[in-house]
Amino acid sequence: VASRLRTIFEQRKDKTMFIAAAGTLRYGEIIDVIDAAKGAGVDKVGIVTDGMRRAAGVTGGGGD
Repeated sequence: VASRLRTIFEQRKDKTMFIAAAGTLRYGEIIDVIDAAKGAGVDKVGIVTDGMRRAAGVTGGGGD
């Protein structure tokens, strides 16, 4: 994950990443992704909740 994030963010000026994860993921798994992102040079990490998605009218995940 860290090497993939490094590849994605190394050329970007904006080092902001948003995480929209399944509600079934454990807290520790999300923290691992945040740690990998920070190690890959990401400056800011935002978390998108199910409530935020519903308010925006978005349903399902990216792979549905």
